[in-house]
This record gives sequence, structure tokens and C-alpha cells, in this order.
Amino acid sequence: MPDKSAIFTFPSTHHALKAEQVLKSTPFKTTIIPVPRELTSLCGLAIKVDPEHRVAVEETLVAYGVKIEGVFLLPHKKQSHMRV
Repeated sequence: MPDKSAIFTFPSTHHALKAEQVLKSTPFKTTIIPVPRELTSLCGLAIKVDPEHRVAVEETLVAYGVKIEGVFLLPHKKQSHMRV
């Protein structure tokens, strides 16, 4: 299990829900979560994925027209995050 997760944030709930719908048809394991407190977003929802799938997930979302606000690597332990 990776020690970090890739967290995708979105400019609106509409885009977060569209991302969830798009990713359901892929082999990537994703979880919709509340935006972590240490990240800021206009939308209260984020999607968590394994970091090794970050690029493929981002490419998939862009191909389907989902607007991404930011992508972050967040440690599982309460530590600082790193924007990618």
C-alpha cells in the first residue's frame, strides 16, 4: 500500500460527480471524499486514487472534459501535502 494518495480537487460539485461517473468505468480504484481540510477548493468533494495511477486518471478525466482544479499528493499520516 502506498504511503500517499493522489487527491484530485475540482472547481464544482458537478465536475467532481462527473469525474466519479467517468472513473467508475475504468480499472482504477477511486474513492470520493470530502476535500481534506489542509487543501482549499470551491467544491467540497475530492477524488482519492493510488499515486501510481495519477497520470492515467488525469489523462482520462481531461479526455472526458472534466475540469480539474488541482492534484495533490497527500501522506496517509497527518503531514503536509505536496502539489504536483
